[in-house]
Amino acid sequence: MEISSEDMGVIFLLNPQIIAIDGEWEAWFCNFSTASFGAQRYRSFDEMMEEILSDPEFIG
Repeated sequence: MEISSEDMGVIFLLNPQIIAIDGEWEAWFCNFSTASFGAQRYRSFDEMMEEILSDPEFIG
């Protein structure tokens, strides 16, 4: 399930097919900017947001 817009060059995805013991859905961060192109898998939305929001390049 996409929970973002492609306006910033990134996409946030949640995967309801993979659910952790605590009920969190697997999350993906897909970056289409030239500096950090790629996709990263996370165990949960919370884990993904903690890492992304601590990255000065993303916030900047």
